Amino acid sequence: MYDQSADRASSISVVVPAYNESRRLGPALDQLVADLDRLCTGAWQVVVVDDGSTDGTAEVVDRRPVDGRVLLVTSGRNQGKGAALRQGAAVASGDLVAFLDADLPVPVATVLEMAAATADADLVLGSRRLPGSTYDPPPPWARRLGSWGFLTAVSAMGYQPSSDPQCGVKVFRRPALQPVLAAVENDRFAFDVELIARARRAGLRVTEVPVPWRYVSGSSVRPVRDAAVTLRDLFRLRPRLQRAEQTAGSSVVGPG
Repeated sequence: MYDQSADRASSISVVVPAYNESRRLGPALDQLVADLDRLCTGAWQVVVVDDGSTDGTAEVVDRRPVDGRVLLVTSGRNQGKGAALRQGAAVASGDLVAFLDADLPVPVATVLEMAAATADADLVLGSRRLPGSTYDPPPPWARRLGSWGFLTAVSAMGYQPSSDPQCGVKVFRRPALQPVLAAVENDRFAFDVELIARARRAGLRVTEVPVPWRYVSGSSVRPVRDAAVTLRDLFRLRPRLQRAEQTAGSSVVGPG
């Protein structure tokens, strides 16, 4: 259990990006709220960001009992997962902020363990690739192969953000990461790589922890097309990061 009284932080906001998640979001929210109530000893908040859904995702949140701890943010149009996460973080009230996918691929207990790890870090990254991580059930082999290819390409471009930058769970200290979030340019899936690269460049304490991961089918992610777009965005981003680094007079070379 995450005992917030033992940490400098007193509250946590869980930001959940959602695009056409009406089928899965209701049960996921029920589980998330119940687990936070049971496991979290301090104040908590859930921020659901509806990223321009067309299937009634926002209505799923609106139908919930109003108690002030589940907040709905709507973008009006689909802008991308990165934009949704930034919007959610901008309205989050917690000292800590967690990014968590709408299908709850990791237990809430794991999220709170990552929150406890912010005692020694500004940004805690979940990883499905570190020793101690588990997959149950595992994703299809095509997804695993695509993930390996994506990481290989990201590394070849000079980025070295983490062992698993696209893992859908991250926890950070909101005051420390706010300037970094404000500088992130990408609105879609390259958001994660850029966020981690900028956090490292800013001198923030970044750490990774293994997580138990549950593959859930039905995602709106299109692995081949989205990976190609993400790599294109990262290729375009690299010279801008290098120019910003040179302007700041940093001695670090490259985006990683």
